[in-house]
Amino acid sequence: MSLELISLENIQKVAHSYGYWAIFLGILLENLGIPLPGETVTLVGGFLAGSDELNFWLVLGDAIMGAVIGGTCGYWIGRVSGWPFLVKVGSIFRISEVRLLTIKDQFSQNAAKAVFFGRFLALLRVFAAPLAGIAEMPFG
Repeated sequence: MSLELISLENIQKVAHSYGYWAIFLGILLENLGIPLPGETVTLVGGFLAGSDELNFWLVLGDAIMGAVIGGTCGYWIGRVSGWPFLVKVGSIFRISEVRLLTIKDQFSQNAAKAVFFGRFLALLRVFAAPLAGIAEMPFG
């Protein structure tokens, strides 16, 4: 995958073209488990709101709804599809099954803390919801 696709300039172009949808989908996809730069999408949305191109409250609402819906869907994908799905996705990103087992064990030992603190760490945020489903944490 080319990193040029997710450059700041391209994110800005997409946000200018699609506005609120770009922010919502960017955050949703990151929280669903797809490694996208959600922080950058949020910052671009904030910049556009600060320059009066977008409404601040709608940007905030889009980011919140994207995170909630993406996290919920990511959890249920992990819960229903489970380990085989994770191994397939891991192979796409060249993460070995042994490494995934190590991550799963570490995650399961501290699952509740990992989900909470994962909101503040970029890579863990991407995988927190699907891993919570795979670890069969209670949804609540």
